[in-house]
Amino acid sequence: MKKEKLRLLILPLLFLTVCLACFSGAFYTTQMLPDQYAYRRWQGDGTLPFSQISCFLPGEKKISLTDVYTFRNAMMTAFRTDSIESENPYPFLDCWSTPGSIRVYGDRNSGTASLQAVGGNFFVFHPLKLVNGSYFSETDLMQDNILLDEDLAWLLFGGNDLEGMTVHLLDVPFRIAGVVARGNDYASQKAYTAGMGLYMSYEAFLSISAEDAGIGITCYEACIPNPVKGYAKKLADEKFPIGTGLILENTHRFSFWNLLRIVKDLPARSIHDGPSLPYWENAARYAETSAALLLLVGLLTGLVPLFAAIRLLLTGGRKAKEKLEDEVLPAWGERAEEAVRVQQRRRWEKRQERNK
Repeated sequence: MKKEKLRLLILPLLFLTVCLACFSGAFYTTQMLPDQYAYRRWQGDGTLPFSQISCFLPGEKKISLTDVYTFRNAMMTAFRTDSIESENPYPFLDCWSTPGSIRVYGDRNSGTASLQAVGGNFFVFHPLKLVNGSYFSETDLMQDNILLDEDLAWLLFGGNDLEGMTVHLLDVPFRIAGVVARGNDYASQKAYTAGMGLYMSYEAFLSISAEDAGIGITCYEACIPNPVKGYAKKLADEKFPIGTGLILENTHRFSFWNLLRIVKDLPARSIHDGPSLPYWENAARYAETSAALLLLVGLLTGLVPLFAAIRLLLTGGRKAKEKLEDEVLPAWGERAEEAVRVQQRRRWEKRQERNK
């Protein structure tokens, strides 16, 4: 009997432990990608909410910097029309990028590296860990700064303390601004498969590329004021030249209800027939799926201790009711009857005293 009770106690505790571990794992997974929380960093302590929007374009429908500037102007016009004022000196934050590959020559060696040609506030959206040096930005006087990842740095120079040194891309010299480490979370490691790589200015990439190379922007990201639900996404849908591409709102992608929706759509998520996605978006999708599965397992395993608690409450309630009916109420009844007899006895005694 004791073993049976012990088993009934241990099993719910075991499932509860698994449940809590899954919920903790899901929470950790939703927080491990800083790329998905640029809107929080940009909003800061301000009262105006922001939404993070990502636009992915197919390779054959790339856009130009002119398209980006046109969209910026459209946003500013919409903000003025809708009387939207931000506490930030600039009412939105954006960046753009496109992938590629290039031959790189260093002091010790050379190699073909993947690249991300980036512009705007790319490193605010994607705060890669700096091993050495600093980021470059679109406000730099010279657009000849690049960042190497650790693998490429070791191939070209045998080290990573490279700030200020020079490499050559297509015989054009570029200054190394710093060395970055790739994300060490499991989603980023799973999603990034391009090998050693570098980051360079989009304008610089255009300047060294042939005119007929078809260079264009394939990813645009923005933090846009969202004073009412859906405002930012609607603005992007209406004004951004997305064509046959894909526009995503990342702001609530790791929310509880969105993860439940992903659980429901898991079979369909294995099929992606849209534009090619950058590695950080693939990492986010991988993290979404992982968090959704952990949430599902947590909810299912949580049912066992929940039912055990309900059963315990029902059993305890039934036993309490039986004790109340069999012991407590009869005892109260007896005490009440005794109290009545005592009162009657006292009244009788008082009458007897008055009759004397």
